[in-house]
Amino acid sequence: MKKVSVVLLFVAAAMCLSLTSCDGGGSVSGGKSPSDIEMGMWKLVQKGNYQKAINYWMENSADEDAQGASKDQIKAMSSMFSEKMKQSMDEKGGLKDVKIESETISEDGMTARVEVLLIYGDGTTEEQTSEYIKVDSKWKMNNSMK
Repeated sequence: MKKVSVVLLFVAAAMCLSLTSCDGGGSVSGGKSPSDIEMGMWKLVQKGNYQKAINYWMENSADEDAQGASKDQIKAMSSMFSEKMKQSMDEKGGLKDVKIESETISEDGMTARVEVLLIYGDGTTEEQTSEYIKVDSKWKMNNSMK
């Protein structure tokens, strides 16, 4: 009987760890895939946490301007973008669901592309593609204009 309870304890602990590792709301960690980062950002938007979504985007951005921004700049940018995002989401009835359509990692493992399907409350859908690059062994959103 003791063996069974010990095994159950380990299974429960493993399940808790796997569930918390993909919560998508925290800061950058080395184990996040491009899909994890993408889903984390959109889940914050879905919950209406627009400022957190903007901050999450900045934390996971390869853009040096976003990484080097001062706290005042981050606060101003976050406030401005979150208001625009809220307005856009309100016009579409909010973000009802997010589905990862695909994640493609290059052969050299240094770039990736994530395609998502956004489903809005008004029934409309939108496909979005995000580019990622590896920076210091961590995936970062590649926001550079081509």
